[in-house]
Amino acid sequence: MGRANNQTVFFIFNLLLLLSFVVIGGATTMCLTVYGVENGDTCYTIAGKYLSGSLQALSAINPNINCDNLFVGQWVCINGQP
Repeated sequence: MGRANNQTVFFIFNLLLLLSFVVIGGATTMCLTVYGVENGDTCYTIAGKYLSGSLQALSAINPNINCDNLFVGQWVCINGQP
């Protein structure tokens, strides 16, 4: 009786673990084109040049971007899907 319970618990644990990876994996963005930040670039100038001025679009396809700390050579997605 105890062995059946252990197998059930093991099965449920593995199922939940697998489902957590599926949910986490579905939250990634897809980037089609990247841009290397150049001296003087800001989120505003990048969004204006490549995304019709939409900071919301820039943030959506770059969820971890810190507009206060862009650095030269940083890769920024300028075409993709959130």
